Amino acid sequence: MAFNGNTKKQLRWAVYDDGLRVYYEGALIGVIENDELHHLSAEILNLLRWKHGKGAKKSPAEAGQVNLKER
Repeated sequence: MAFNGNTKKQLRWAVYDDGLRVYYEGALIGVIENDELHHLSAEILNLLRWKHGKGAKKSPAEAGQVNLKER
């Protein structure tokens, strides 16, 4: 479960045979089909790489996104 960053309401997702189903406040709002899901996940991973990985300006620890004291 995740929360919508703008409204703090529940956003849920689940993977089924027909694709990734996205639920908002308990109602199905969309299905991302399997063939599109592969492209979408590749794009997300590429964006994460530039935000947190090799191409990032700061590491997640330097940006304050990881609490090193808990580890």
